[in-house]
Amino acid sequence: MADFQNQRRANRARILGDIMYSRMTSGEFYKARMRDCSDDGIGFVSEHPYLRDTRIYLKSRDKRDTSRHPVVIMWSMLNYPINKERPLYRIGARFDT
Repeated sequence: MADFQNQRRANRARILGDIMYSRMTSGEFYKARMRDCSDDGIGFVSEHPYLRDTRIYLKSRDKRDTSRHPVVIMWSMLNYPINKERPLYRIGARFDT
């Protein structure tokens, strides 16, 4: 049996909230659900999977907030339990400075 090794540099706090993301700084944004966050990364649930090292931009769902935060995808996997009609994906990303 393999031991799980946490590769994060900082502990993540469980924070549930709604966010949006896009592959470009301007363009179509998609809804996502934030799961946790730390000083160097974020975990969220999305309808779309992404490959490692893909760069995306996050923002809040507040229409007044125009800031976009670049992140780099570190991992993506199916969210359990699996909904066959509408699968969701858990995604881990680090903030890109």
